[in-house]
Amino acid sequence: MKPKSNPFQFIQDFSDDKAVKPTWTHESLRSQLEKGEISKDDHNFLSNLLIESSKNPDILREVYIFRDRLAQNLQPEQERFITMQDLGCRSYPLTGLSISCYELPEVNLRGAVIGNELKMFQVRVKGNVDMYEAQIGGGVYQVGSIIKGDVDQGSAEIRGSVDQGCSIIKGSVDQRGAKIGGNVNQRGTSIGGRVDQGGAKIGGRVDQSYVRIKERVYQRGAKIGGNVDQGGAEIGGSVDLKDVRIGGNVDQGGAKIGGSVDLSYAEIEGNVYQCSAEIEGNVYQRYAEIGGDVIQSGATINGEKIG
Repeated sequence: MKPKSNPFQFIQDFSDDKAVKPTWTHESLRSQLEKGEISKDDHNFLSNLLIESSKNPDILREVYIFRDRLAQNLQPEQERFITMQDLGCRSYPLTGLSISCYELPEVNLRGAVIGNELKMFQVRVKGNVDMYEAQIGGGVYQVGSIIKGDVDQGSAEIRGSVDQGCSIIKGSVDQRGAKIGGNVNQRGTSIGGRVDQGGAKIGGRVDQSYVRIKERVYQRGAKIGGNVDQGGAEIGGSVDLKDVRIGGNVDQGGAKIGGSVDLSYAEIEGNVYQCSAEIEGNVYQRYAEIGGDVIQSGATINGEKIG
């Protein structure tokens, strides 16, 4: 993870009576901004803070409390987090971030650097969750959440696992080109769009068992260290596993898939289970290398029942 500057280093030296007495002045901060001595990622936040603090000095105290609560591994409080988002604050390189159980208009962590876990248990988001190209030092936990827009984790680098189990996501989930050190869990989740994991590198397994996905699942070119479990899933479109590298099994047993399943050029170390699956299209295995067996007993593929 690339080290980046911490904008909060400028917000310090607050007195015991909680009066705001920052060590920098508007002039010194303007000088830093003009000289380009502050990273581009922090420039927008600090520029907005400079403007806002001239109208509302209390905003500096809010920033200090926000920083202090994160340092103590506490939640920042809902309205304070929304205020920081409005100011353009996205990165927390020295700490993790917990916004569990909040009701938020959106979550913008695009390009963010977060030093530890991102906890979003049972969060309610009216819009999108944007984590494109974010760098997360731990896991991302979105279990039991309701997100009315898309979740974009494309090209993100996440050292731990991504857990989106038992959630409702009304848009799509985009993890294209992401690097995820652990597992991806979407078990039992309802997704109103597509799931795109094309070209992703996932160190562990992908659990999409009993998931409901309205559109397709695209995993072409992904490298997945463990199993891909889509058992009992309901997928409205096709499942594209072309050119994947999977370190375990592919399980689609009992799944309902509205299109084809493409395993062409795939390298799968274990078995492929499609027992009792209902696949409306064809199953393609051209030039696939499968280390175990392909088991399709009881499946219906392109209208044909397999004995």
